[in-house]
Amino acid sequence: MKKIIIGLGTGRCGTRSLAHLLDIQESTQITHQQEPSLPWKVDNKLIKSKIDGLLQLEQPIVGDVASYYLPYIDFIQQNYSNIYFICLKRDRQETINSFSKWTKTSANLFLKGGNLDNTDHLAELYPQYDVLAQETAMGIYWDDYYQATQEFAEKYDNFKIFPTTDLNHPDKTESILDFLELPTKIIQSAIRLNTREIFTLEPLNDNHLNIGPKEILLFANVCNNMTHIPYFLKYHRELGVNRFFIVDNGSEDETREFLMSQTDVIYFFTRDSFKTARSGLLWLEELRHKYGVGNWCLTLDIDEMFVYPWSEYLNLQSLCKYLDSHNYQGIYTFILDMYSKLPIKEAHYTAEEPFLKTCDYFDSNTYFARPNMGKDQLNFPPISIQGGVRWRVFWKNGTKPKSPTLRKIPLVKWQKDLKYMVVTHRMSPIRLADITGAILHFKFFSDCAQHSLQQVRKGQRTDKDADCYVEKISQNPNLSLYQKGISVKYENTTQLVKLGLVKISKKFIQQLLPEVKSKCKNSQIFAAIYKSMKSSFFENYIEHKVNLKDMLNLWESLI
Repeated sequence: MKKIIIGLGTGRCGTRSLAHLLDIQESTQITHQQEPSLPWKVDNKLIKSKIDGLLQLEQPIVGDVASYYLPYIDFIQQNYSNIYFICLKRDRQETINSFSKWTKTSANLFLKGGNLDNTDHLAELYPQYDVLAQETAMGIYWDDYYQATQEFAEKYDNFKIFPTTDLNHPDKTESILDFLELPTKIIQSAIRLNTREIFTLEPLNDNHLNIGPKEILLFANVCNNMTHIPYFLKYHRELGVNRFFIVDNGSEDETREFLMSQTDVIYFFTRDSFKTARSGLLWLEELRHKYGVGNWCLTLDIDEMFVYPWSEYLNLQSLCKYLDSHNYQGIYTFILDMYSKLPIKEAHYTAEEPFLKTCDYFDSNTYFARPNMGKDQLNFPPISIQGGVRWRVFWKNGTKPKSPTLRKIPLVKWQKDLKYMVVTHRMSPIRLADITGAILHFKFFSDCAQHSLQQVRKGQRTDKDADCYVEKISQNPNLSLYQKGISVKYENTTQLVKLGLVKISKKFIQQLLPEVKSKCKNSQIFAAIYKSMKSSFFENYIEHKVNLKDMLNLWESLI
């Protein structure tokens, strides 16, 4: 019989840290605020569905942690067995202060009839009180909550209250695990209070030790991506990445076992909400600040390949040495969606094969730039790119008014004051390099529609985003993204420079051409590369004059 653990507390009291502590134990699968959320007004049908759903999980010990279980304790006790309740209790004033910060955008969350500023779904999860001040309502909520939990603790032997601060003391943490009668105990002090988002990622292996200042670190999130992972690691290892920091968001395939076996992978595991972590941005931000300050950090999705001028011959160490020599802090890249000449349904990818073996075509001329108004924390870098095959096939005919942004800043010399705003599309202002790169994006393998639906179920993508792909592919099962006159086959980065999709500079050529020559064993191939790059350089900088009107339209974003 499965054991069920239900964690609770008012909220803003360490429930996320509790869920993490329980989830890292052997044979457990404990989530935090797993959907669907439960309304404060009791819905017995919904709670039954939710607990039954937990019982369908694979591990023998399952559960969830959230504040909204309090009204459902009696129902759960009466209808389920082998269940444990653990409640965290934080200091009253600390809880009120933390809620005050958290609810500043919905200041009347606990007030009956309050203005919730489009957060009505939150109101369903908490009681409301007919008082004038928000802090008064929060205090009443705290008092009522812990009066009720104290009564449950006296009524049921399987219900116990622990101070939140116990999570910071190994001996007291062990007492929590003893109460739950877990077979083995992994003790970890993991709580951090008074933060907007609380994440407690800890490595499950020791490959993070002794990181050198010149090591190049790659950061990525994964979830059931076992097909992509082997080649993703292989390609970027060969490119020059020294260590990989991978956050696994609840994979149910062989991802965990495979990544734990890799000596250069630092593996993290969480079942926390990908959406709550702002599409995983906050997880990787925590890791970059903890392990990456002072190092060049490359942040990618698992279906991406990072390229830059001459990356076939120059490794990341050479690129970063060039960037350091000119005090550049990062490199702007263009997202190039790759696809097959065959219909999407026939673009079958086999694990460990190069991504380009399956999807080797891209749009050569369907892109446009637009300005971000104002060079500030929210709009850097100031130029955005859109268009490409997703705009041409999925967005152009009105499916959505604005197609995806095709720019990222994935490679950055990380510092404590830096942060990404929207994944890696926008970030704190930095000094960008005089060259640009590209990210080859391999979304359109044959499982594209299925993967999009899985992302929706995991909360990694909105229904509207998935609909753009799923509906189009279902309407035309033989859909092909290839279009004559637009689609070209990928050759190398010199080709991207020649097409004007990647920028190279005279300084870069002068400094790194000798290294390219030394690494290119065939003199004829080098001569062809040099000739093509030289002609591309002069074509792009001399013959391809920028229209003055177009330049002035971008002017405000550049100053």
